[in-house]
Amino acid sequence: MSRNRFSTISRYFHVEDNTTAKGPGSVNYDKLHKIRPLLNILQINMHDIPPEERHSVDEQMIAFKGRSHLKQYVRNKPHKWGFKVFTRAGANV
Repeated sequence: MSRNRFSTISRYFHVEDNTTAKGPGSVNYDKLHKIRPLLNILQINMHDIPPEERHSVDEQMIAFKGRSHLKQYVRNKPHKWGFKVFTRAGANV
């Protein structure tokens, strides 16, 4: 996909109404308000995955060099700066 096509698609793709967003000083402030509906759908679908007898949970870094308040630093990882996520691995996955 070309850069111009990506820019055009991302300009018009929204999953949340910006007028309902709370400010950083608000009690109900959510850093992920722009993708919250998508995260809610993912969470519902993740609960439908049957649990396994043996599984492992580990943290993983998604490398990111841009600016974000969600970016973290983990000293012992190959990619030290990025988004820290928790992953689950099982025998059938």
